[in-house]
Amino acid sequence: MVRKGPAVRQLQSEPRVTNNPSQSRSITVLVTAMNEEGNLIPSVDNIVAAVSPRFTDYEVLIIDDGSTDATGAVADRLAAANPHVRVHHNGTNRGLGYSLRKGIELANRQYTALVAGNNIVSLKGLEDVYDSVGTADLVLSYIISDFRSLNRRIVSRTIVNVMNLLFGLRLKYYTGPWICRTDAIKRVHTVAQGSMMLAEIPVRLIYAGLSYTEVGLQPQPRTAGETKTFRLTNIVSAVTSIAHMAWSVHVVGPKEPVGPIDSTSRVRH
Repeated sequence: MVRKGPAVRQLQSEPRVTNNPSQSRSITVLVTAMNEEGNLIPSVDNIVAAVSPRFTDYEVLIIDDGSTDATGAVADRLAAANPHVRVHHNGTNRGLGYSLRKGIELANRQYTALVAGNNIVSLKGLEDVYDSVGTADLVLSYIISDFRSLNRRIVSRTIVNVMNLLFGLRLKYYTGPWICRTDAIKRVHTVAQGSMMLAEIPVRLIYAGLSYTEVGLQPQPRTAGETKTFRLTNIVSAVTSIAHMAWSVHVVGPKEPVGPIDSTSRVRH
């Protein structure tokens, strides 16, 4: 079901792209990874398997956020083996928010998508999400059945309820994989930090008048590593970010995008 959000201003947009596999379409898939050496290869394999039949041109852009394990080396090997894979190394750990902003800055295809490099999104889930590209300006995803711990489910549901209340929306989930036109997402100004930037981007795009659809997907358990989301510092950051978002959206109002991110880090092709 395609919905329209509360229109604050309309982003300058290109004509709507229909969901036609024969039509020329391109996509940049951002893969954020910090200490995901055991998950990165299957994550990228699933992404390539999902996008290659659906887009005439694609790139997988891995953002290595200062990993202290072999994630960076694994990413470089993936890029060496596949010309569609590109790697950006932050050099030091800069956080998820910085990685997302950098990835959006570097994205250069018609659409931009986000997938975490933790291998919790199955191939079927990615296929379902990418099959919806073109049905709306913004494709969002939500969890069908949440197998995470009770505490994590409570925190997640609380965030969804608070976000919907504050911004007058009815989204089922805010921090899952999403896809949007690149020209629109590059114009978004964000104030949130960490994983809450994942939530802020859809809010601002919906408030800008873009249509959206939500696609259910079933995540799979991690096969390696541990989550970095459910930590006290991250919860405090989420609460602070939500407050900043509400103030920025309802009081300050929309702005033009922030300036370019510093160029102290490096890119490898």
